Amino acid sequence: LYNSQGKYEQAESLYIQALRLYQRVLGENHQNTVEAKKNLAYFWCEGIKNGYFSIKVLQNNSLFLNIIIEIAKQL
Repeated sequence: LYNSQGKYEQAESLYIQALRLYQRVLGENHQNTVEAKKNLAYFWCEGIKNGYFSIKVLQNNSLFLNIIIEIAKQL
């Protein structure tokens, strides 16, 4: 909902909270955790494409880098 309203910082926060919850409760390799990582990566990539996020800023975000690297390894 926040994403569709243009409230990207709030949306990002909820994506990260959900990911952290899945990691803690279900574990790193659970399907829901993996899907949450993909959703967050997609959100960030769409945000970069649409000018809501800066790639330069995200390149300094360790969570962003770890997720992108993890997804790239699966390709």
